[in-house]
Amino acid sequence: MASISDEKLQELRDRVDLVAVVQRRVPLKKSGHDWKGLCPIHGEKTPSFYVIPDKKMFHCFGCGVSGDAIKFVMQVEGRSFREAVEQLANEAGVDLTPPDPEEARRSARRASLAEVNEKACIFYERVLWEHPKGEIAREHLRKRGITEDTAKAWRLGYAPNLWDSLTKSQALKGVDARLVEEAGLAVPRKKGDGLYDRFRGRLVIPIRESGRIVGFGGRLLEGTSEAKYLNSPDTPLYQKGLTLFGLDRARTAIRDRQSVLFVEGYFDVIGLHQGAVTNVVATCGTALTDKHIDLVRRAGAQSVVFLFDGDAAGERAAYRASQIAIAASGTDLTPAATRMLSTPFQPDALGPPFAK
Repeated sequence: MASISDEKLQELRDRVDLVAVVQRRVPLKKSGHDWKGLCPIHGEKTPSFYVIPDKKMFHCFGCGVSGDAIKFVMQVEGRSFREAVEQLANEAGVDLTPPDPEEARRSARRASLAEVNEKACIFYERVLWEHPKGEIAREHLRKRGITEDTAKAWRLGYAPNLWDSLTKSQALKGVDARLVEEAGLAVPRKKGDGLYDRFRGRLVIPIRESGRIVGFGGRLLEGTSEAKYLNSPDTPLYQKGLTLFGLDRARTAIRDRQSVLFVEGYFDVIGLHQGAVTNVVATCGTALTDKHIDLVRRAGAQSVVFLFDGDAAGERAAYRASQIAIAASGTDLTPAATRMLSTPFQPDALGPPFAK
C-alpha cells in the first residue's frame, strides 16, 4: 500500500474545515474566536472541548486530548490513521493518488527550497532582534506602530546592507549554493564565481503558504536601490500570481465573515491584523489575477472589498481589480459599484460576486 506524502497530508490539513468536521459529529457554539461543545471522547455534562480554527486543532480541557482533524476522526470514530486520512480527503476533495516519479522529484525539491527559506528566515530574525545592525529596522517598525509581538508573530527580519551576510552565514553553512540561488535568496555575480545576497539593507517579510515559507518581500531601509520593495522571484516553490500574502492567517476570518479585504502592501496587512481586522490579504508585488480571486473564493469569501490608496492611481488599481473579480464571478459591474469606485477614500464593497 503506497504511503501518503507529507505534502499531501499538509494539503489535506490546509483544505479541511475542522469546525465543519467536528460539527457534523458534535454540536458547537461560538466562544470568542474559537468554538466549544461537549467532548465526544470522554463524555461530560459541562463543555470543556474547544476547536481552535486559527491553529486547525482541537483540545479538551477535561481529558487532555488534542490534535488536528485526522486525530479527531481517529479518536471519535475509531479509525486508523490511513482510514481517517482517506475519509477526510474524500470530504475535502484532496487527491491522495501517489505522484509519478517526476512529480515526487519536484515535490522533494520544493521541500528542500522550503528548508533553505526557513534557515534564511531564522538568520534575518536574529539580525533584527539580536544584532546592532537590526536597530534601523526596529526603529522603522516602531515608527510604523508595529509592536514587537506582532513583528515576531509575523517573523519579520532584517537583511544587513552587505553583499554576502546571508550567503556566507553559519545559517547556510553546508547548503548547496544552487539551492540558495534557486530559492531566490542569492544572485550570481556578474564577474567571477559565487553569489551575492538578493536582499540587502532591507526589512524582510516572510511569505507563507501551506505552513511553510515560500518567499520573501523586502522593504528598503539602507542602500541606494531605486526599488523601495523587492520580492523573491518566481521559483518552483513560489509563484506571485498564485500567492496571497496573509492568506494563511486570514482563512478563518474569511470563512467566518464570508468576505475578504484586499489591501496594497505587506504592512497594510500586518497593521490591520494587529488591529484585529483579520480577513485581510494582499498580492505579492504584482497585479491581482483571476487565480487570486479563486484562492479567496475557495477560502470561503462571497464578497470582496478593495481598500487601496485614495489617490488616482489607487482608484485605477481598485477599478481594475474589481473588473477582474467581477469577471471571475460571471456578472456585470453594477452602476452602484462604479460610483463607489470613483469616490476617493471609500473602499469598493462589491457585495457577493460569486453567487450565480
